[in-house]
Amino acid sequence: MSSTSAPGGSGDHDLLLTHAARWAESKKRPLDLALLETVLDLVTKYDERSAQAWPPGSARNLVLHRWPANGPTALPDRDALRDSLDTYWRFLRATGRMTSGSAAPADLVKELRRALPAMAEATGDRSNWSQGRVLQDFGSSIGIELDGVATMEEMQARLDRIMAAWNALPTEERIRLMPDPSPRSAMGVRATEVASQMLGGGAPAAGEHVGEPDPDDMASVYPHYRRGIPSVAVRQAAESGFARKLSALLDWLGDGKAVTSTGVLKPALAQEAFAALDLATWERRYEALADPHGAWAAAKLTPEAKDHDARARASSIRRAGENLALDRLWWVGQATEVIRVTSTRALRAEAVSGDPLIGAITQVVSLLERVEHNPTDMLAHILLRAMVSPDGEIDLEDVREDEWETGGFADRYGEVHEFIDVWRDISDGRIGRCVALFDDMALWTRQGDDLTITDFGREAAVVVMSLADQLDDERD
Repeated sequence: MSSTSAPGGSGDHDLLLTHAARWAESKKRPLDLALLETVLDLVTKYDERSAQAWPPGSARNLVLHRWPANGPTALPDRDALRDSLDTYWRFLRATGRMTSGSAAPADLVKELRRALPAMAEATGDRSNWSQGRVLQDFGSSIGIELDGVATMEEMQARLDRIMAAWNALPTEERIRLMPDPSPRSAMGVRATEVASQMLGGGAPAAGEHVGEPDPDDMASVYPHYRRGIPSVAVRQAAESGFARKLSALLDWLGDGKAVTSTGVLKPALAQEAFAALDLATWERRYEALADPHGAWAAAKLTPEAKDHDARARASSIRRAGENLALDRLWWVGQATEVIRVTSTRALRAEAVSGDPLIGAITQVVSLLERVEHNPTDMLAHILLRAMVSPDGEIDLEDVREDEWETGGFADRYGEVHEFIDVWRDISDGRIGRCVALFDDMALWTRQGDDLTITDFGREAAVVVMSLADQLDDERD
């Protein structure tokens, strides 16, 4: 049944809604105008998208992200939402109003049908709520409703009362009620913003690199400085060992795995994931690079001993969120929003659209920011040194010597002969941990101590060097 009466609301879409209503009536198709106006307000205000732009993924985003975060508390009638959007999308396509890049109406309806059954769960999950929705729900809980307010003055008065009551809550209660913005949003947004800013917000055209240091200035200091080829960099990142392991983790998550109250895999599931992804192999490589003294023992393990070692490592995971091999994948997956964590489960999210080069570099940045011993300066040093060398190659022994001399170790401990070997191991270990942490991310290729920067490494270097500069400014 079609309704031609324009709903009360912002009025931003009145003309579009009027035309849609007339088209629906002429075609005898159902259209709930009030519900449609709510949808259009949500996507234009919060997704910063035209009401006539509906790219692939936008229907799913509407019901599983945008409505849970910012929509009305009451869920819409599923059939009315589906039928109204079906009519609206057909209207846009039939009248030539749908923008280029939008999906076909039939594909959007199919996407919507698949997502609608999960809408109630997504909306009921407080971790999906925006801060505004949390405050509105809190107001309702103390008898202050924001719906049906006649004037802006009355709306402001009610908001002031809600905020006064909210601010009077104990800090612990406010923390419990308000969704935690990290790592999925805060860390992911910062990582993406840094990468986007330095790379100009999109993949540069061949030979064009917006946001990098002036090439003439760099060439005057470093004659061999050059950026990577973006298309090659994207391919290298997509084929990296890290990308394959992250993809395997997403496949393992399947329809969802249980998480703790802090949003990480429960210990038994962490053990299962560790074994399924063969992360013991990564751990042994990490340890060999971080502590060269332990490399010989790991290299000499028989296949049977490696199996036993892998089982022992998996069973040693007693506390969730504390295994580096697994959690670096987990952190990056959340930061780049390919892993979605609700209050009880972790799920594989839909692929995030956008520039694949920025997405790949965001993985590097988010890992840098999440690791406790933030190795940004060290990674910037390694990448810059390789980037400006004649053939892109460096010897890690030279990097270790630089760290010993310039990192303050030689001045402070070089004369303490009885402990010099210990302090030298600590100094070398800083280099080793950094290389080990990023060794499978396609920033370089490595044979022993010989490291050669890749095109992806050259592109990532620009962002990492910018981060290192920011850290220097924060320390000053």
